[in-house]
Amino acid sequence: MHKEIYLAPFEKLLGMNIESLDNGKCVLSMAYKVELSQSAGLLHGGAIASLADTAVATAMKTLFPPSVRFGTVELKMSYLKPVKNGVITAYASVIKINDHAYNGIVDVTDKNGEAVAKAETLFKVSKKDLANLKKS
Repeated sequence: MHKEIYLAPFEKLLGMNIESLDNGKCVLSMAYKVELSQSAGLLHGGAIASLADTAVATAMKTLFPPSVRFGTVELKMSYLKPVKNGVITAYASVIKINDHAYNGIVDVTDKNGEAVAKAETLFKVSKKDLANLKKS
């Protein structure tokens, strides 16, 4: 596993923290901030989606060297409960479909461990980068 996994500036701006990493798994947390709320004072769905997507991307980083590029091509969110305060946590697992495609499954919970959202993702890996890996 690549030891230098870190969060990008956008993810740091949202206040995300890596709680744990394993082979194809990641746990990320993010605290509610007023700056991340919508007009009714609830955590914005886009912030929750960003946490879920980043959790899968960070789990993906555990599977490849830093030179391999990949990205989200699909993200499906189901919102289950509003968030008014506290820390939310995303639990992501990656499932390989083939060398170039991976599904991500994410459960997002609130500070009490109650389900806030669920996400499913599809990530594609750069075929060129994988081909270069096989050559080396």
